[in-house]
Amino acid sequence: MIRFVFLLLLSVGLFAEGVRFRWQMEEGEVLELRKYSYQRIKWNDVTFDREALHRVLLAAGAKDENLGTWMEGEFHTLLSYPGNKTYRSEESFYSKFHMNELGEFTVPEEYLMPNIRHIPAFPADLESIEPGQQWYHEGEEIIQGAHKISVRFPVRYVYRGMEKLRTPEGEKYFHRIHSSYEISYENLVARDKDPTAMLGYVTTVWYWDQAQGIPYFATEDYNLVISYASGEVRDFKIRNRSTYRKYRERSREEQKVVAVRLQEELGARSAAVTEDERGVKISLDGILFDHNSSKIRADVKKILDIVVAELKTMERPQIIVEGHTDSTGNKDYNQKLSEERALRVSEYLQEYAGLSPDTVTFRGYGADKPVAENSTAEGKARNRRVEIWILRR
Repeated sequence: MIRFVFLLLLSVGLFAEGVRFRWQMEEGEVLELRKYSYQRIKWNDVTFDREALHRVLLAAGAKDENLGTWMEGEFHTLLSYPGNKTYRSEESFYSKFHMNELGEFTVPEEYLMPNIRHIPAFPADLESIEPGQQWYHEGEEIIQGAHKISVRFPVRYVYRGMEKLRTPEGEKYFHRIHSSYEISYENLVARDKDPTAMLGYVTTVWYWDQAQGIPYFATEDYNLVISYASGEVRDFKIRNRSTYRKYRERSREEQKVVAVRLQEELGARSAAVTEDERGVKISLDGILFDHNSSKIRADVKKILDIVVAELKTMERPQIIVEGHTDSTGNKDYNQKLSEERALRVSEYLQEYAGLSPDTVTFRGYGADKPVAENSTAEGKARNRRVEIWILRR
């Protein structure tokens, strides 16, 4: 379960003077958003609860005088299941867009993400906003059915002044901003998977970090009902808790040093260590597990302990563990086995490296991504592997 123990409300006040709010992103910086989502979804007559983590990593590029900073990166959806200590990777998108200092996006048509745009955004004509002052700005939500549908709506903002929060770095003051909007959409000629109607209401409280030029923390209540041409109705009640931070990604030179050190420690017979734009990859063959088992063998845990020791030297490393099998056996069985093996390794790394649950992700691919032919015993052995990625950002 996700627990927010790092934030404690201490005091609220409207003593702040007028403020000029602007987003600040410089070339080479990475903006990270972690949105922890508690969801209750009613799909026709079935209601279920789940927890999700939406992790967004955007690298800032050059600035365009008219469009703003060029941003590109990945949007990941991760799900937490009962009994698991780590998150399962569910869905990923890649996007490129411009964002100006007001918070407005210019997104090329070929990219789906981000699906909530221009929030929070600030008025260009107000150089100073006083506590209690409000403004409006257009927001946009993108719904992907049979077609990509844009729904636009006015967002109301109110600046509430300064508020003191307890953070891991100590007590700090942030600017508190409230936003709210209604979604009302109707399309009577919708087809198949397209929505015929959407109705919803969203309220958010933002804690703005003026020194960083980004939000520090946000709480969001999201209520939306969508009906489709097929007759399906989906009712979403979602509570989100979001954290933001900026940092500079690990350089390729630093990454190469990590890869060489790990390869020397592990030895060529235990693992193959490579690095690329994504990060450092440690590929471990089937010696970690007995045949048809997802239990890590006691005699080879020392291999993982070398990886653990490296992770302990890093500041908040981001890890994804991917499991693979050969083509022998049933496809569904291979998929489940690959997921279970990746899960066991991710849990081991998390526990012994002392990593936060939201920094370790696992995913299984079954036999879908072979690195060798499955027609030989040697090829099958190479395909039965677990890959540990230490991501660059």
